[in-house]
Amino acid sequence: VDDCIRKIDGVEVAGDGTIFFRKGERLSHVHLISSKYKGDSVKFEIMRQGKTLEVDVELADPDKLALVPVNLYDTLPSYYIYAGLVFTVLSRPYLRAWGSSWSKKAPSLLVEIAFFRMREREDEQIVVLNQVLAAPVNTSYERVSYLPVVSVNGNRVHNLKHLIRLVEQAESKGEQFIKFKLMREKILVVECELAREDSPQILRRNQVAHPKSVDLREEESNDKKSETTGNKSKKNAKKNESKDDGSSSMQQQHHTTDSDAHKAMQTAIKASKSVQEIENILQKAKSPEIIVNLVFDAIAELKQGGEAGSKKGINRDKFIKLISEEWGYGGSMVEEVFKFADDNDDGILELAEFSKFFLAQFKDAKTKHIVHAGAELLACYKGVRASLEKHNA
Repeated sequence: VDDCIRKIDGVEVAGDGTIFFRKGERLSHVHLISSKYKGDSVKFEIMRQGKTLEVDVELADPDKLALVPVNLYDTLPSYYIYAGLVFTVLSRPYLRAWGSSWSKKAPSLLVEIAFFRMREREDEQIVVLNQVLAAPVNTSYERVSYLPVVSVNGNRVHNLKHLIRLVEQAESKGEQFIKFKLMREKILVVECELAREDSPQILRRNQVAHPKSVDLREEESNDKKSETTGNKSKKNAKKNESKDDGSSSMQQQHHTTDSDAHKAMQTAIKASKSVQEIENILQKAKSPEIIVNLVFDAIAELKQGGEAGSKKGINRDKFIKLISEEWGYGGSMVEEVFKFADDNDDGILELAEFSKFFLAQFKDAKTKHIVHAGAELLACYKGVRASLEKHNA
């Protein structure tokens, strides 16, 4: 923004960027900031477009902001070799290879970047062409070294992994040449076919086991595993989706078939005249569920008013009385059915609870037992409807 810093925490900053320390001594203004901790606030008085402003800035983690890592704990340097060009990542440990006075002895461009460049994106790295392992593919480039890479085939390089990806993409696309643009306007052009021929010999001659460092190989392996797992998950999801579609179609078809059978039986039961006739009808049911549904429907009609009931349905006690006294069926099943309705203030039978009871009674029994019980219950319900019709009439 071309701001001019005038004061830091009330301390005046001179035109050369220094501050007063003690009589006859001055320090860099950086001292005021470096003496604070992460999370501390610093007040800047700045001049912006002719106006004086005060800005409070919270100090962030310097390691996260620094483009060049200060330390690499328990980590080996990353590298990538292509056509004899050795690429690595700029770091303070890398610069310390020039000794304790690295700030004076290391290449000035790298030192300047290490001191003053800040990270613009989270994954940004400075990729450096460290050296060139001489071979026919890189003839005349042997002396090029210690220069940061700017782009590959016109694509700006963000980090070492990105550089590798750009190179491999160019190879997979069948590009004839790969152009590496370096700082200081240096350009290297590599012939892809020659690079493929020379690279194995270059590695053997220089006793390098692999063109990529261990960390890059591990990340690449993990990425492939994740991709494979993702693809498998997608395939399985598609298979399951297909199965679900097939299952849904089958269920829909089965439901339609059961619905037709249910209606036919319901009509036949209404026309029947005895328990035996109802039992004969239920014998034709393809599944116990059909019988259960028929019983549900019968009792639902009574509960909800249905064909013969009142608007409020039928009370538990009244139902039991009609069955036991008028139809001679006061069996334990009927009694148990209505015990589930005890929680209801109005005593109206809950069909959901009846369902639980009915299925629990016959879960492990044979189908014929369900047929017999269902026939007797349906006969009772039919009789109760008849009684209610007479009563309502």
